[in-house]
Amino acid sequence: MTWLTEVGGVTVERITDVKRSFVAADRNPPKGVLHTTEGSWAGSLSVFRFNTGTPTFMIGRDGSTRSGVGYTGRLRIAQFMPIGEMALTLKNASGGVETNRDCLVQIELVAFCQWEPWLPDAATTELLRKLMLKIEDVAGVPMRRGGDGTRSASNWTMKAGWFGHSETPENDHTDPRAIKWAALLAQTQEEENEMAIPAWYPAWKAWYMVQRPQGVALPAIPGLPADIPQWAYDDVGLSASIHRQLGPPLTFDQWSDWYIFDRNPATRPKSAPDEINEWWWDGLNRKVAALARDNAPLEAQLQEKVAQIVVLQNQVASLTNELEEARANGSVEVAVLKAKLADVKAKLETLIAEIGTP
Repeated sequence: MTWLTEVGGVTVERITDVKRSFVAADRNPPKGVLHTTEGSWAGSLSVFRFNTGTPTFMIGRDGSTRSGVGYTGRLRIAQFMPIGEMALTLKNASGGVETNRDCLVQIELVAFCQWEPWLPDAATTELLRKLMLKIEDVAGVPMRRGGDGTRSASNWTMKAGWFGHSETPENDHTDPRAIKWAALLAQTQEEENEMAIPAWYPAWKAWYMVQRPQGVALPAIPGLPADIPQWAYDDVGLSASIHRQLGPPLTFDQWSDWYIFDRNPATRPKSAPDEINEWWWDGLNRKVAALARDNAPLEAQLQEKVAQIVVLQNQVASLTNELEEARANGSVEVAVLKAKLADVKAKLETLIAEIGTP
């Protein structure tokens, strides 16, 4: 559970006298929902206190005079509950998918959404973007789209990233309509440069952690600095610590095999992260589909053998009746019927053994 203190030079106000759930939200996969208040800061805060459920954050200007799609006034950010507590601004139908519980963060933007492409004023847009970046940093909600323009339940439950209220299952609100997601979620070149991993680092890390302990000399690595920065040593130290505690890094096949064939919490691989990334969920779907295709011929063969067993069982019953009648009548066909019955029983036992049916 995380409370923020500052974003982009703006103090995050902690306001807790609102309707809250005090229930943990689901982080798997981590997603956020963006709303628009369609009203002022003060009016929306009153609604959150007395009428409806509450978001995780509210962001925007606190004036009473409208300007463009928002308001004039001071830029503010309010946090009503820690990140990780279930917010309450979505409808949740009984017996359907989870909406509020399946969402890690919900933000109400003090603005009026538009059907035409729109953004709030530049300063509000930048502060909202910085808030979303901070949420990515502390909670893992990635700076990318989760929503696809529909209210698809499968997309909602499987995708990480940002959704609009209009893309949430079981809901009918259309906010934030045509907000310019690409501009909102795009990182600046400066941010990309800060987050980029130097090209030399993976090769150096592999040498430092695997080859160096075996006595292998440092190879020639293009771009390797003469003085390795402290963050690189910190990272390999963290990796080594994780390996010591949890064993070697988990592979996709190990996790997906557990998820498909076991899914027992007690046997969940220790090194599996709490939040499985979107690529692994996509890979899991492809693996399940491939297994279904591979198993289809086997299932067809099984069904065919089961049908053959039923036929043979009927033949055994019929021949047994004929044999009893022949014996009762003293017919010369007894020997022939006994041979036929023995042959059919042998075939039946062979088929039963093939499919493992007792």
